[in-house]
Amino acid sequence: MHGTTSRFSIPVAAVAVVAAIGAGPVAAAPTPVAKPVCDFWTTFTKPTLLHPVISADATAVCDKPPERHTLELSLDHVNAGSWVRWALTVDSGIPTRSGRSYKVSAECEAGDWRITVHVYGSIQGRPFDFTEIGDTRTITSSECPRG
Repeated sequence: MHGTTSRFSIPVAAVAVVAAIGAGPVAAAPTPVAKPVCDFWTTFTKPTLLHPVISADATAVCDKPPERHTLELSLDHVNAGSWVRWALTVDSGIPTRSGRSYKVSAECEAGDWRITVHVYGSIQGRPFDFTEIGDTRTITSSECPRG
Protein backbone atom coordinates (compact mmCIF):
# COMPACT_ATOMS: atom_id res chain seq x y z
CA MET A 1 0.00 0.00 0.00
CA HIS A 2 1.64 3.20 -1.11
CA GLY A 3 0.11 6.61 -1.21
CA THR A 4 0.88 10.26 -0.94
CA THR A 5 -0.47 11.21 2.42
CA SER A 6 1.06 14.51 3.42
CA ARG A 7 1.42 17.33 0.93
CA PHE A 8 3.02 20.71 1.36
CA SER A 9 3.87 23.25 -1.30
CA ILE A 10 5.89 26.41 -1.06
CA PRO A 11 4.06 28.65 -3.52
CA VAL A 12 5.61 31.22 -5.75
CA ALA A 13 2.88 33.52 -7.00
CA ALA A 14 3.01 35.01 -10.46
CA VAL A 15 0.93 38.15 -10.32
CA ALA A 16 0.20 40.42 -13.26
CA VAL A 17 -0.95 43.97 -12.64
CA VAL A 18 -2.95 45.74 -15.30
CA ALA A 19 -2.99 49.53 -15.14
CA ALA A 20 -5.01 51.80 -17.33
CA ILE A 21 -4.20 55.43 -17.82
CA GLY A 22 -6.76 57.69 -19.41
CA ALA A 23 -10.30 57.02 -20.56
CA GLY A 24 -11.64 53.74 -21.85
CA PRO A 25 -12.48 50.27 -20.58
CA VAL A 26 -10.20 48.63 -18.01
CA ALA A 27 -9.47 44.91 -18.22
CA ALA A 28 -9.62 42.86 -15.04
CA ALA A 29 -6.31 41.62 -13.65
CA PRO A 30 -5.76 37.89 -14.06
CA THR A 31 -6.06 35.64 -11.01
CA PRO A 32 -2.66 34.87 -9.41
CA VAL A 33 -1.42 31.37 -10.13
CA ALA A 34 0.58 29.49 -7.49
CA LYS A 35 3.35 27.27 -8.79
CA PRO A 36 4.70 24.64 -6.40
CA VAL A 37 8.43 25.03 -5.87
CA CYS A 38 9.03 22.44 -3.13
CA ASP A 39 6.84 19.63 -1.89
CA PHE A 40 7.08 16.72 0.53
CA TRP A 41 5.06 13.65 1.40
CA THR A 42 5.18 10.72 3.79
CA THR A 43 4.73 7.21 2.45
CA PHE A 44 1.97 6.46 4.99
CA THR A 45 0.03 8.68 7.42
CA LYS A 46 0.93 6.37 10.32
CA PRO A 47 4.19 4.71 11.40
CA THR A 48 4.99 1.33 9.85
CA LEU A 49 5.73 -1.69 12.03
CA LEU A 50 8.41 -3.97 10.64
CA HIS A 51 9.31 -5.96 13.74
CA PRO A 52 11.59 -5.25 15.56
CA VAL A 53 11.35 -1.59 14.49
CA ILE A 54 8.75 1.10 13.93
CA SER A 55 9.62 3.33 11.00
CA ALA A 56 8.52 6.24 8.81
CA ASP A 57 9.62 7.45 5.38
CA ALA A 58 9.32 10.81 3.63
CA THR A 59 10.38 12.34 0.33
CA ALA A 60 10.96 15.99 -0.60
CA VAL A 61 11.30 17.46 -4.09
CA CYS A 62 12.12 20.98 -5.27
CA ASP A 63 11.68 22.34 -8.80
CA LYS A 64 14.10 25.15 -7.94
CA PRO A 65 16.67 24.78 -5.17
CA PRO A 66 15.92 26.78 -2.03
CA GLU A 67 18.72 28.67 -0.28
CA ARG A 68 18.12 26.61 2.88
CA HIS A 69 16.01 23.50 3.47
CA THR A 70 15.94 21.41 6.64
CA LEU A 71 13.60 18.47 7.12
CA GLU A 72 13.10 16.90 10.55
CA LEU A 73 11.35 13.53 10.45
CA SER A 74 10.43 12.13 13.85
CA LEU A 75 8.58 9.27 15.47
CA ASP A 76 6.64 10.46 18.49
CA HIS A 77 5.45 8.12 21.25
CA VAL A 78 3.07 8.69 24.15
CA ASN A 79 5.01 8.48 27.41
CA ALA A 80 3.33 9.24 30.76
CA GLY A 81 0.35 10.76 28.92
CA SER A 82 2.32 13.16 26.70
CA TRP A 83 3.73 12.96 23.18
CA VAL A 84 7.53 12.80 23.21
CA ARG A 85 9.97 12.66 20.33
CA TRP A 86 11.27 9.09 20.40
CA ALA A 87 13.47 9.09 17.27
CA LEU A 88 14.62 11.90 14.99
CA THR A 89 16.32 12.33 11.62
CA VAL A 90 17.49 15.83 10.64
CA ASP A 91 18.69 16.50 7.10
CA SER A 92 19.72 19.90 5.72
CA GLY A 93 20.46 18.72 2.19
CA ILE A 94 18.73 20.52 -0.66
CA PRO A 95 16.09 18.37 -2.41
CA THR A 96 16.28 18.14 -6.20
CA ARG A 97 13.64 17.50 -8.85
CA SER A 98 14.33 13.78 -8.55
CA GLY A 99 13.72 13.92 -4.79
CA ARG A 100 15.51 13.40 -1.51
CA SER A 101 14.48 10.52 0.77
CA TYR A 102 14.34 10.48 4.56
CA LYS A 103 13.86 7.61 7.03
CA VAL A 104 13.54 7.35 10.78
CA SER A 105 13.13 4.27 12.97
CA ALA A 106 12.86 3.27 16.61
CA GLU A 107 12.89 0.04 18.56
CA CYS A 108 9.43 -1.48 18.75
CA GLU A 109 7.48 -0.61 21.89
CA ALA A 110 3.77 -0.94 22.64
CA GLY A 111 1.68 2.22 22.78
CA ASP A 112 0.58 5.14 20.62
CA TRP A 113 2.89 6.38 17.84
CA ARG A 114 2.76 9.13 15.20
CA ILE A 115 4.94 10.71 12.52
CA THR A 116 5.89 14.40 12.64
CA VAL A 117 7.53 16.25 9.73
CA HIS A 118 8.95 19.73 10.28
CA VAL A 119 10.33 21.54 7.21
CA TYR A 120 11.94 24.97 7.35
CA GLY A 121 14.33 27.14 5.39
CA SER A 122 14.16 29.89 2.79
CA ILE A 123 13.41 30.09 -0.90
CA GLN A 124 13.77 33.13 -3.10
CA GLY A 125 14.61 35.16 0.01
CA ARG A 126 11.43 34.20 1.85
CA PRO A 127 11.46 32.00 4.95
CA PHE A 128 9.14 29.01 5.26
CA ASP A 129 8.30 26.84 8.25
CA PHE A 130 5.77 24.01 8.16
CA THR A 131 4.86 21.13 10.48
CA GLU A 132 2.71 18.13 9.56
CA ILE A 133 1.57 15.65 12.24
CA GLY A 134 0.38 12.25 11.06
CA ASP A 135 -2.34 9.98 12.37
CA THR A 136 -1.92 7.95 15.56
CA ARG A 137 -1.13 4.26 15.35
CA THR A 138 -1.56 2.05 18.41
CA ILE A 139 0.94 -0.78 18.66
CA THR A 140 -0.11 -3.59 20.99
CA SER A 141 2.24 -5.66 23.15
CA SER A 142 1.40 -8.71 21.02
CA GLU A 143 2.63 -6.82 17.92
CA CYS A 144 5.76 -5.77 19.71
CA PRO A 145 6.91 -8.63 21.93
CA ARG A 146 10.03 -8.13 24.03
CA GLY A 147 12.81 -10.64 24.23
